[in-house]
Amino acid sequence: MTLNVDVDNDVKLAADNLFGKYGLNTVEAMKMFVYTAVQTEHFPFVFDSDISPLSKTIYDKYADEQSLEEAMNDALNDTNLYGPFDTAEEAIQDMLKD
Repeated sequence: MTLNVDVDNDVKLAADNLFGKYGLNTVEAMKMFVYTAVQTEHFPFVFDSDISPLSKTIYDKYADEQSLEEAMNDALNDTNLYGPFDTAEEAIQDMLKD
């Protein structure tokens, strides 16, 4: 079976770049998403109604499309990133500070 997904070209390029960092292409990443969802009978990410306080803070920061695009560009260009951190606790504390 073939599954077609329509996304903007810039989103596709960003996805290709992101997944490429993990040795995957976008098709492989989409297959992982579908297989994981079916195998676990859950979405492999948290929905808005179930967002934890930490995830909600991040979600709210990038809730509008322009901010999301800026975040994607930051990730692709290694700008406005924080860390490295020695522990997950340090990373979380940094994310929660004002």
